[in-house]
Amino acid sequence: MSRRSILPLELERHIFELAALSRPVSIPTLLRVAWRIKHWLERMLYMTLVVGVKDPLDGVPSCSVEIFKRIARTKPVFLHDFVRNLMVERIPPEDMRFILSMCRAVENLHILPNASLGPAEHPVISTMPLRHLYCHLRTLDQLIPFESFRHLLFRNITHLELFGGFHEEDREDEGLVHWTGLAALPHLTHLALNSYLFHTCTKILTAYKSLFALLILHPPPTHYSMELASLIDDPRFVMMSLPDFTDDWQRGILVGEDYWARADAFITKRMSGEIDRRDFFLEDGTRS
Repeated sequence: MSRRSILPLELERHIFELAALSRPVSIPTLLRVAWRIKHWLERMLYMTLVVGVKDPLDGVPSCSVEIFKRIARTKPVFLHDFVRNLMVERIPPEDMRFILSMCRAVENLHILPNASLGPAEHPVISTMPLRHLYCHLRTLDQLIPFESFRHLLFRNITHLELFGGFHEEDREDEGLVHWTGLAALPHLTHLALNSYLFHTCTKILTAYKSLFALLILHPPPTHYSMELASLIDDPRFVMMSLPDFTDDWQRGILVGEDYWARADAFITKRMSGEIDRRDFFLEDGTRS
């Protein structure tokens, strides 16, 4: 390793950190440049972890469950303290629970298990400082004692995507009690659903004025219902097709260009009159 620097240390550190952030998979190579670089960047190696994803995007750090367990044995503090963005998909429940229990500082969590996680005996994600959460309602119910959105887990959530798990009664007024806890979330501004819950969406937008965006991640149905027709006038309501949820999350981590960002730009254009205010369908969900 080289020991000399021809640049001021603060400038050198800034340059290396920018390089690491722009392409996290390059960090192992950068760590070999000098001991000081290793000291600056090693924590950044663990900021984003993708586990169990078959074809991660180029530039995104990924690992197998076996490699994760090896890191957990040799450098548990790095997992405890430095993992901020975590995607875990289609791995056995016991491995899923272990990974979640090791990463305690996660702010952006995307989870999709390959089987039921079983009862929430050990609420491993309750203390995570989550701001973005992507999961199935059924999975959530298996990770925490979930009765409503009033759980402590949601205290810092700003962006929430629920993959499914909705019941037919959620479409009716009596089922809306399930959603009333959203009003108690002090920081929630963005909500995405994967079901055609137009009746619920109408009630949510009416009740929660602080919500900036309410998305349904499907194209509009062939025939518009009365509930959908009433939603069109609200620029906060957007429908979009999303070809690959996994890639989109990773792209958001790498370059900040995820479906939330595209929806924000689309909503802003509707509000400003740049596009028709009633244009609620973002036809190409990969562009705004």
